[in-house]
Formats: sequence, structure tokens, C-alpha cells
Amino acid sequence: MSQGFRGGPGRWCPNCGTRASPSAVTCVACGLELASRVARDLEGANGSIYALRERRDALEADLAAVSESLEQWTAYRDRIVETIAPAPAPAAHVADAAPWAAVPLPRGFVPEPLGAPAEACVDPPAEHAAPAAPAAVAELQPGSWVAPAAAPIAAAVASQPAPRARPERRLSAAALLGVAGAALVIIAGIVFVAASWATYESWARGLILLVFAATFAAIADLATRRDFATIGGALGVVGAGFVGVAVYAFGSTETRIAPYTTPIALVVASAAGLALAARRIKAVGGAAAGGTVLAGLALSIELAARAPGGTENMARYVIGASLAGAAVFASRPLWRTPAQRGIVAWGGVALAYTGIPFALGLSSRLTERPALAAVAMALSLAAVAAVAWWRPRWASGVLTAFVT
Repeated sequence: MSQGFRGGPGRWCPNCGTRASPSAVTCVACGLELASRVARDLEGANGSIYALRERRDALEADLAAVSESLEQWTAYRDRIVETIAPAPAPAAHVADAAPWAAVPLPRGFVPEPLGAPAEACVDPPAEHAAPAAPAAVAELQPGSWVAPAAAPIAAAVASQPAPRARPERRLSAAALLGVAGAALVIIAGIVFVAASWATYESWARGLILLVFAATFAAIADLATRRDFATIGGALGVVGAGFVGVAVYAFGSTETRIAPYTTPIALVVASAAGLALAARRIKAVGGAAAGGTVLAGLALSIELAARAPGGTENMARYVIGASLAGAAVFASRPLWRTPAQRGIVAWGGVALAYTGIPFALGLSSRLTERPALAAVAMALSLAAVAAVAWWRPRWASGVLTAFVT
């Protein structure tokens, strides 16, 4: 069997499991062309087999836990049944029936008919005699048993949450209206900041917007808990957006906006959206993940815009895009759903990749700012190499082109 199932970080031959470098074309052990259709089919088969094995092991563990719990409860029920005092049978039934008929008597039951002839009241045969009560149940009396704490339902069953209804995945009119309404309300907040520029102090504008943000967040949480998920999601996005607009209000004066206000506002709004997503408010988590990527892009652009010259512009953008992309990518564990983690992962990769053309352009300008240009090119190369290590299938070609 192929040893490629062992997995692990890096690139492996799907046929023999030999480790391969990111730029390798063929396997050094078996000679398989790593970019061929056969290699891709083997990778798919290996992944499916690995996933099915994990699923089989999990199902076997659940089955063993359920079987053990079933045996515990069955034995426990048998002990309870043995403590039940049998009710006396009606006399007519016992008098009419043949003594100790073919149907066996219940366990521990000795008939005492009323008014029946004395010869009918005989002891049952030995095979029908009531067995002795087990030692563990000997002291139990009818109606006095208590469920033992040592017979819990298996954790594999008790820990399973109740199934939740899957929402319909379609773009409804309510969803479109919610998105449009959220965008309009956020724009209204920006207009409020611009209109009140000379009327209120910066702290007053920011405080008003934070009050609105808290109000929208509370209503979004209430709507979500009352099964109005679309309305709750739209209001949650509005609440997170107002937090970002409040940063603009706090960071602005009558003459200018403070440096780096845009990336800071996007980061703060994304953090607010992440907090609201923890309350299971719909759509706000995805919007916050996208805002995190935009914050990294805004930071890179502002870094470049504040540089004095062309070479420094390019170098600053490359450094900012590489570091911001790495930071966005590294934030994956903070996000709840696979979709949100996918947004920050691929958004961080795309952000780092936007610096590649400028890094290549710096190779012809090493004489102007050699140290800064070298640092920028090294960071961009490191970012591309990291992506190639994470997803060799998608980034190996980019790494090879960058190096050559």
C-alpha cells in the first residue's frame, strides 16, 4: 500500500509517500510525474481513503459507547423488574386452568387463588420456583428503587446536540432588502459624521455612533433569538459598521483625519463583527472576515502613499502587503465557520500576492534604496514560499516563476 497516507506538512508523492520539494517535477523514488493526471487521481483517492478511515474509526467508537450504555441500562432494568411485587391473579382463571399449564408463570410468582380447592394450591415445580434475588438488589423494596448514578448514557450519545434545521441557501427578496438596508444605514452614519463635522466635537460624534452601534447590535441579537435570522444579520452588519464609522469620528478633527484611520476603523469593525458572530448572528462573521482583508489592503496602500519616492513607495507596499497578508492568514483560528476561515485564508494569500509585481519591479531599482528593496523582496519571497508549502498544488508555479 502506498505510504502517502501518512500525510504531514509538506509535499509528498501520492504513490510511494516519498517527500518531495515544492519545485520537484517527478518523484525521486518511483519516478511518478507529480503534475500528471495519475498523480492527481492518486491524491484524490488517498484523501478519500484517509477521510473514510477517520469516519469509520469515529463510528466504531460511537458504536462501542452506545453498546456499552445499552448493556448497562438493560442490566439495570432487569434488576428493577426483579424487585416488583407480583399482583395476585383472579381466582376464576386459576381454578379453570390446569395446574401449572404449559405457559410458564412470571418470575417469582406463586399463585394463591381465592376459594379454590385446597388441592389446587400446590407449590410450583422446581423449574418455576422464584430465583433468589441478586445481592445487589436484595435490599430493594417495591417502589423504593432510585436510578443509580453509575449508569449514565454514553457520552457519545448524550453529548450530541439536537439537530438544527439547515437554512435555505437561496437569495430571497428578504435577504436582498436586508443587505440593501444595511448598506444604506451605514452610509447614513458616514453622512452624519460629515454633516456634523463642525457642529459636534469628535468625542461627541463618536459617542453618538457607538450608542447607535450598541442599539443595532442588541436588536440584532434579539431578532436572531426570535428566529428572524435575516433581519438579525443585516442589523448585526450595521452595528459592526457603525463601530468602524465611530473610529472615523474619534480620529477626525476640523481640518484632517488622523493617519491610518481607515485600517484601524476596519480592524475595529471586524473585531466587533467577530464578537457578534459569536452570538450566532447571521452574515456578520463573513462580513467581518472580509473587513479584515480590506484592513490589510488599506494599511499597505497608506504605507505606500506616505512614502516620499517611487522606490520607497513600492518597497513599503510590498512589506505591508506581505506582513498584513501573513497576519490575516494567521487569524484563521479566531473564526467560527469554514467559510469565514476560507475568506481570511485566501484573502491573506491574495493580499500577499498583490506585492509580487512590485517586488519584481524592485529588482531593477536595487541601487536607489538597496537595503529597503532587499528586505521587501525577501519578505515577498518568504510569503510566496509559505503559500507554496501550505498549498503546493496552487503556489509551486508562482514560487518557481518568482525565483527564476
